[in-house]
Amino acid sequence: MRALTGIVSIATMSLIGPMATVMAADTDHLTASIDGKTFTAEWTEASQFAMAGKSMLNFNGHIGTGIGSRFINCQLAAPKPGSFPIGGGSMLARTSCSYTAGADLMADKYRFKSGSITITRLDAASSDVSGTFSGSAANGAGQPLTIADGSFDIHYTSK
Repeated sequence: MRALTGIVSIATMSLIGPMATVMAADTDHLTASIDGKTFTAEWTEASQFAMAGKSMLNFNGHIGTGIGSRFINCQLAAPKPGSFPIGGGSMLARTSCSYTAGADLMADKYRFKSGSITITRLDAASSDVSGTFSGSAANGAGQPLTIADGSFDIHYTSK
């Protein structure tokens, strides 16, 4: 596992406006069980940003870098402590997650079809978010995948 020290801030421009991303300090974590196999992120990143005037929170946990890396990505509209179902609604009003298992976007990208994210702590003063997630996902060919016992504790920046 690659250890990161400190926090590196990267500012980027997206189609929806400025977005800041923080690559995690070594105390941040994102873990889950994917079809019974442990996923422990080597590095994480998280950002809170506005899209069409609405607050959004995006967080990721990665194993590896570049093409073929594996990662879990989740996005929440109007983030706050509580439990939120995954899926449904417009992009500005829903909670979504996906797991990418490699470079083939048809076979390796699994979108959650059901499940939930629970935010247990969202601390604006320290820019930290913690919680749990789980759900059922499928790739473009309909192959199912179960993500269980997900947890995260990540530092984020706001823009």
